[in-house]
Amino acid sequence: MDINLQTNREEGLDLAGTDLTGQNLQNAFLVGADLRGANLTRANLTGADLRGANLFDANLTRANLTGADLRGANLENANLDETDLRGVNLTGTDFEDAYLEGLNFEGANLTRATLTHADFTRANLTGAILTGANLTGTIFSGANLTGTIFTPNGYGRVPPPFPDGVAYEVHRAFAEFLSKEDKYLDIIRQPNFTGQAAEFVPFVEDIFKRNIAELYPGDENKLGQFNRVFNKGKDYLRNPEYLQLIYKSITFAFSQGNDFKDQYITTFLDETCNAYTGAGDNTSCVKGIVERFVLSVGNAVQILCIDNCENETYKKLDRLLNSKFTIGDAASSWWENEATKQEIIDMNKSGRKAHFIAYLTAEAERLDSNNALTMTNINDYADSIDYSFESLQLGGRKSRKSKKSRKSRKSRKSKQSKKSKQSRKSKQSRKSKKSR
Repeated sequence: MDINLQTNREEGLDLAGTDLTGQNLQNAFLVGADLRGANLTRANLTGADLRGANLFDANLTRANLTGADLRGANLENANLDETDLRGVNLTGTDFEDAYLEGLNFEGANLTRATLTHADFTRANLTGAILTGANLTGTIFSGANLTGTIFTPNGYGRVPPPFPDGVAYEVHRAFAEFLSKEDKYLDIIRQPNFTGQAAEFVPFVEDIFKRNIAELYPGDENKLGQFNRVFNKGKDYLRNPEYLQLIYKSITFAFSQGNDFKDQYITTFLDETCNAYTGAGDNTSCVKGIVERFVLSVGNAVQILCIDNCENETYKKLDRLLNSKFTIGDAASSWWENEATKQEIIDMNKSGRKAHFIAYLTAEAERLDSNNALTMTNINDYADSIDYSFESLQLGGRKSRKSKKSRKSRKSRKSKQSKKSKQSRKSKQSRKSKKSR
């Protein structure tokens, strides 16, 4: 490359695909530059002027963008692993579907940025400005939002960790899975990946394609689906935080019989290719693709164990990953079977609440679902119905089996229930009972 980027003042430079690894581009003038697919790994872009630059699919791993001006830049599908974005001007920047987990956006200006489906999990957004940003489907799980400004046209206050909708259930499921990770790894007992990080992506591609070819010979649709999701998520498979987990999940799945491999591949492709509804590309976000390499193991054992499979490993995984515990069911059981006992009635409010929490915790333990996230949810739920422990009355109704409720049965009977014995014993009523 003949041009000196630190002295250049020309707009719209064509640098597509250029290797700028480790280059010192401090205060560089790159307004409107075409940097599609460029390799800017470890590049020093401190204070660089990148207004309107096209960084689509660029590799900015560990690049320093502190104080850079990226107003109106296109960062869609860019690799920003470990990139420093403190104080960066990102006004109007396109981060659609970007994977921004753990990045430092402290003091960054994201005014009117397109953040549709962007993933800010555990990112530092302290003092960042997101005024007028498009936050449709944006994920903020575990992010530091101290002093973050979202108004107007965004969230008025701290946004929910995960947006509502089917497409985001995978993120909730993976967050819950992480609290069970140690037990999961103990069950599947797979060795560590010992190769170089650069060898991991080809490994994933090869093992999937080989098994698709063996199980579904000539099925170009499945191969095409895999290519689509793999190409979208491959740059993030090297994330050291999840590399071993993904490797062990994949090697476990493909060391099983064909019935397991069939369910694993089918559910993985179906859920990654159909994460959204409506017209256009319905492919999962990058984070969802990565998470499903792991979660599809749970989907496979759930299907295989639906009729009580005999494989003990599958049974253990099904109990662990497909929890039968639900707070609603456990809470209903407490109100039906415990709240009516005299020992509970004799307790004060705090004692009843403590008993309620202990009861739900024991039920979660019985169903192999006792983990940090479950405990948090149980305590949050107990707090949300705190009023009910005062008089053992939930939602305006007392426990159905209490003495008072039994004494008032007659008063609760409707006029219709006061029909004569003769009408209740009619043939028609007896027939209706049978039909039920």
